[in-house]
Amino acid sequence: LIMAEKTVATLLSKALEQTPKFSGKPDQDADEWMKNLTDTFRMADMTEAQALKIIPTFLEGHPKQWFTDNSTIFESWSVFKAQFIHTYSSPSSKQLASNRLRTRQQRHDEAAIEYYTDVMKLCKLVDP
Repeated sequence: LIMAEKTVATLLSKALEQTPKFSGKPDQDADEWMKNLTDTFRMADMTEAQALKIIPTFLEGHPKQWFTDNSTIFESWSVFKAQFIHTYSSPSSKQLASNRLRTRQQRHDEAAIEYYTDVMKLCKLVDP
């Protein structure tokens, strides 16, 4: 059991190390980045308070300065997430996801679960 716990701790540590920093560059999708980071924090059993304390290490450039300048209003992780998405989410990405959702059809070679997963992902992008 101790060996399994060490293995899990090692995997979580690697996942956190490999999480890219958010810089706000146009090629970064704020919604996707936040989802991946939140999933990693959840796997690590991180509390919301711990996530809020560690988040600056995953930000760089303007987003890090934005966090520092606004840190007093981030009373909770959910407030931070909402403000982050509001500030860095691209409206065009939601429009693009909405268009893709409207025209999305299951391909002949696509498994039903793949189609379902993609449609649900698009739905979450359009209306988180």
